[in-house]
Amino acid sequence: MTSPTPSFPAEPSDRVCAVVTTFFPDAGFPERLERIAAQLSRVIVVDNCTTGEIVVNLERALGVKENILCIRNHENLGVATARNQGICQVLAEERDCDWIVTFDQNSLQAGDMVERMLTIWKSQPYPEKLMVAGPRTVFFGSTPRPHSALDSPWREALYVITSSGRLFSQRAFEVAGYK
Repeated sequence: MTSPTPSFPAEPSDRVCAVVTTFFPDAGFPERLERIAAQLSRVIVVDNCTTGEIVVNLERALGVKENILCIRNHENLGVATARNQGICQVLAEERDCDWIVTFDQNSLQAGDMVERMLTIWKSQPYPEKLMVAGPRTVFFGSTPRPHSALDSPWREALYVITSSGRLFSQRAFEVAGYK
């Protein structure tokens, strides 16, 4: 039996920024964004033209923490373009962030997910060679695979999930370039 995961970490990671993409977020988005923002030094929300009555969900979410900045697109540019806008913002202006983690608007992660991912990243024998990491994903209503004491906290993968919880070293963009 495992102990319950805390709602929020003791303090946010001061070297990690998030990019969260939105398009007509639901009423639960403010709570999910607050959970993300509590773990990080800065959150960049990139909204793909949310309009009408739904914009209230976005406005409420933007006010949950002071460390949230929003880029509002005047048309739906798509998830990839929005994510790239946020990453460019972090690379250009958030010099104190060594890490970038990406989410979509319906991501619900553990309150200590970022801290745990960084710990696992650093436990890898050659952490300086890693460029990206992703979490184990559990879908609501599914039964997660039980973990044994022999399970490694990390494993090499050919790809990781695109938007929810992908953690990049800023160094990845220095080495591989951007675009």
